Amino acid sequence: MHHSLRVAVVAIATLLSSTALAATVGLNGTSSLSMQFDVTDLTPDDGQAAGFLFGPRDSSYTATVEFASGSDYGHKTHTATPTFDVPVHVVQKTGPQVLELHGTTSFGDIRTVHAGSTTGGGSHGLTLSTVSQSTRILLKARSALSISGLSELSFFHDDVPWSYSGASASMSSTLGASLDYVSIGAPSVTFEDAKNFYAYYGTPAGTDSYRKAFTLNAVNDNDYDIELALQLDYEVGTYARINPVPEPGAYLMLAVGGLLLAGRQRWRTRGGQSA
Repeated sequence: MHHSLRVAVVAIATLLSSTALAATVGLNGTSSLSMQFDVTDLTPDDGQAAGFLFGPRDSSYTATVEFASGSDYGHKTHTATPTFDVPVHVVQKTGPQVLELHGTTSFGDIRTVHAGSTTGGGSHGLTLSTVSQSTRILLKARSALSISGLSELSFFHDDVPWSYSGASASMSSTLGASLDYVSIGAPSVTFEDAKNFYAYYGTPAGTDSYRKAFTLNAVNDNDYDIELALQLDYEVGTYARINPVPEPGAYLMLAVGGLLLAGRQRWRTRGGQSA
């Protein structure tokens, strides 16, 4: 191969490989859910104090970390799906990919931090934390219970590069809360909310935030105590992906290389005919 042509081909190959190596998506997502419990006396002059008591409680926390690489996401997959005792701190590394998850929870107070980066074409990284909590509440006679909740999210991502047209970074959250009357036939009180942040390839670095307040109310206007059941389900996940699709500039350089090859072949053909 002619020296100048060889140099051009090597330069193009180097450009394409460096483009692949430079493609990185990094992100950091934080979430919190906090709740307050307040009671009101419906008959303050009757001499009986209003109030409530917590009964048995149950709380579970699961964390999922997954990597996949290669043009087929089913290839070279690494998954860890343990159930952790809180507080949670788990770090998973596979090659250039790093995912980290922190989580703490007490009843009605849940906080998580998701951080990670994925590098190279045809790879993705996923973190997912799921918290489920339930408790029984004994609401005294002539009392009203108000449960106030606040869900907050913050999502930061680096520049999502043009290097691969399938690159993206995202964060999602789903929250479900219900307050059920156990000992009387009254309708349940429920709240549901979902939020998604999504950054496409070519999106500059930035931060998105979200706040959502909610209230669950229960009233006991009977002369006897009643039992309530409170259920919380809170799921937060982050996802970073890079598809093995070179950027338009890479295709252009590849086309230029093809033209150089064609021109070189044509020059050699003409030279042979002239001889």
